[in-house]
Amino acid sequence: MKILVITLTSFVAAGILLPNAGQVVFGAATTTAKVGDTVKVGITATQVDSGLSQLSISIPYLPSILEFSGVEGEGLEATTAGGTAYAEVDVKWTGSLPAGSSTHLGYVLFTVKRASPTGYRGTGTNASALDEAGAQIASVETVPSEAVVQFIARPLRLLLDLLVE
Repeated sequence: MKILVITLTSFVAAGILLPNAGQVVFGAATTTAKVGDTVKVGITATQVDSGLSQLSISIPYLPSILEFSGVEGEGLEATTAGGTAYAEVDVKWTGSLPAGSSTHLGYVLFTVKRASPTGYRGTGTNASALDEAGAQIASVETVPSEAVVQFIARPLRLLLDLLVE
């Protein structure tokens, strides 16, 4: 039996005091994101016993909170489907991985549109894959991210200044 395991990770790329710095969250941690931050769902293929030539997976998200902003990774393409309450990014990877390999394939990127008490965990559905010979891999296990991103609401800030004329 051919088995492939796809592992998803979630993290936030949020600027802090240093340029190009961000948070990366692995394991069962929780992080926060604010409006404008980028949330990345990483896709990693492991247990590639028969090689890999093609992979398809859908990444669900809430379009009222997140906006799909693209993919990063060689061989990745994506389209969106769904409505205003629920949507998913249909990701397709085409490339070549030899038997016995394990590698990170890329990221699905989202921008936080609004704050919400809702948390987000990178999950995947409808995964399918082809081996090196182009045959369907019978069993594809999708492992959701253990990390959770929470969308924090920041208070409105009013800045006052003083002028003497």
